Amino acid sequence: RSLRMNIVYGHSRSSVFAAKAIVYFIAATLLQGIYPLISTIQATVSFGWGAPVTAGTIVYILRAAILWMLLNVGTISFFVLAAFLCRDIVLTIGMSVGGIVIFMLLAPVLKTVPVLGTIIAASPLAQMDRIAQPLMGVGTLCTLLLTAAVTTLILLTAAYSFFRKAEIK
Repeated sequence: RSLRMNIVYGHSRSSVFAAKAIVYFIAATLLQGIYPLISTIQATVSFGWGAPVTAGTIVYILRAAILWMLLNVGTISFFVLAAFLCRDIVLTIGMSVGGIVIFMLLAPVLKTVPVLGTIIAASPLAQMDRIAQPLMGVGTLCTLLLTAAVTTLILLTAAYSFFRKAEIK
């Protein structure tokens, strides 16, 4: 209903789409990041850091957090696509969670197929373990950034295509 009202009041579909996608990215990133952040803070307060905190440690934590957020945007783009495909909250949640679970279950099997293996290896979910590397070269950093950008671009283009052609009731 809110989509229809925004369009009736003169907002273009592209501005409505961009606003919805940005809010979805921010909300999903916050929701996915709160639990690890709180548990990390709680464990640090309870058990201590274990070593003196250095500037290198802080830079490592910030780098890992920023890369996690960027790769997470690529993953959340799948949720945005699901939201614009389904247009129903329960179905969107089911498709988003189910899609990620199915991907995680089928990825090891599908990696054996040459073309699919390359696509899966380039997905944001497959790249998540690389952000924890203590030393990261420029090539790895570029791969992570490119993965996030390309995945986001492809999935948001598909989502916008569906939204542009959808009949708003």
